[in-house]
Amino acid sequence: GVSDGYLPPWVKPSYDTRLLNIDGRLFATTTCLACHFMVALVQVTATVTSDGGVVELRAWASKRWPSKDVWAQGRNQAIFAAPDSATGSTTPTPSPPSPP
Repeated sequence: GVSDGYLPPWVKPSYDTRLLNIDGRLFATTTCLACHFMVALVQVTATVTSDGGVVELRAWASKRWPSKDVWAQGRNQAIFAAPDSATGSTTPTPSPPSPP
């Protein structure tokens, strides 16, 4: 379902989605029909109502890092974040694409 007539930009099914909070950013790991593994940066917005609820709730993946590598299939249950030695950030950075 959607909230307040908001049409989702991604309508393909995903499976076994996990959410992670890394450095205050929300990430999702999932598998889908087109990939074996994907990490997505999730954005969430809403308008708070006077009673503390929300309306106009929207969530979407602003960046996606898919993998078609067979070894990655089912690995969304084990993802780790560690500080980058150059930047100190734990935000995931995409790996170069694998050869076809």
